[in-house]
Amino acid sequence: MKNNQLTSVLIALLFLSTATTGWLMYKYNAALHQIRQLTPEIQKIGVAESIFQSILNDSIAYENATKNPEMTRLLLSLTNKTTVAKPATK
Repeated sequence: MKNNQLTSVLIALLFLSTATTGWLMYKYNAALHQIRQLTPEIQKIGVAESIFQSILNDSIAYENATKNPEMTRLLLSLTNKTTVAKPATK
């Protein structure tokens, strides 16, 4: 009688373990599918960010060459204040 109970408990644990593994595999595959769908969007964002950064760097270089106060205000609104060097005053 004792062996019969032990066998039933072990079979129940095996079933529970199998069900949990199946559920985890489903969740993993769903997350992997979502990542694969979002990868092109992430790449597009990276390209747009690099284009924006290059335009911003060119604008900073132009601002440093011309010392235009309107350009300085615009750049300060787009970047943090440590990125754009303030004109030297003496």
